[in-house]
Amino acid sequence: MSRRNLALQRQLLRSPSGPVGVDLTRRSIRVTSMSKTLCPVRHGRLRSTITHTDPRPVAEGLMTQVGTNVEYSLPVHEGSGSAHAPRSWRIAHSRGHIVPARRFLVNALPAGRG
Repeated sequence: MSRRNLALQRQLLRSPSGPVGVDLTRRSIRVTSMSKTLCPVRHGRLRSTITHTDPRPVAEGLMTQVGTNVEYSLPVHEGSGSAHAPRSWRIAHSRGHIVPARRFLVNALPAGRG
């Protein structure tokens, strides 16, 4: 008969300092680095503010976030056809001047798989 050690299981799977938390941190660093590489600007505020959070426990396990707090990041990410685009971009979009979506955050997610 085997017994489960629930305290050890929690430490392994739900603790930010456990092996799953350490692996999640490593993956979020790789996604952050790749999103900075894919960012449509070479230098500047948008690229320099892309960060990740430390893993934290949630109901399903551990969670981390990769993103930026720059107010214009969502319009750049989604392009001129987005509801998040500034009014001037939407007007230009309706006249045929399209600002393409540059999904530097979404396209960086595969870097976290390896």
